[in-house]
Amino acid sequence: MKKKRKPFKCKNEAQKRAIRANYARMSAENKTSKSPFKLPLKNGEHRWNIYRVSNTVLNGKNDGDVHGGLVLDEENGNVMLAQVTHSPRKGKRNNIPIRNIKSTDLDKDGKLKESYIERRLIVSVTDKDGEKGIDIEKLNKQLNDLQFTEAEKQRILDELSHLSTAEERYKLFKELAKRKGGT
Repeated sequence: MKKKRKPFKCKNEAQKRAIRANYARMSAENKTSKSPFKLPLKNGEHRWNIYRVSNTVLNGKNDGDVHGGLVLDEENGNVMLAQVTHSPRKGKRNNIPIRNIKSTDLDKDGKLKESYIERRLIVSVTDKDGEKGIDIEKLNKQLNDLQFTEAEKQRILDELSHLSTAEERYKLFKELAKRKGGT
């Protein structure tokens, strides 16, 4: 069993000032070092529509089932997706609440079901040939019959941009699209 550490206490005022100055310096460096990554807002083509997508693509489960996949970006026949669900949580992580944009998706009381987007960007699938982008052909029937507003689109992108893996996943999406185009 580990011993519990005693809380750190400064021995004098000079030590307190030095620690505060160091934290202030580190904070200033972090603010000026780089601006936070932001996913770009693009419209048109398949973007901002929800399609039925196989679980094999969305979460790697080969169970023959499908879920909603929101197309956030599209390039060279590849798409970047976020999974749409009716569950408010995925493990310990809260999902992003969104307005249900399928007018026939009702619960037993006749009200629109709650909809959520998982905090995860899906940009590739791995098979026996390696990692590939998600081809447009993987999108099945369109599920939404209502549209997102510009404010809703921006809020979703802001939430997803805060993910620690957002920048790396977006770069991978662009790289896989470029590879597919052969340029």
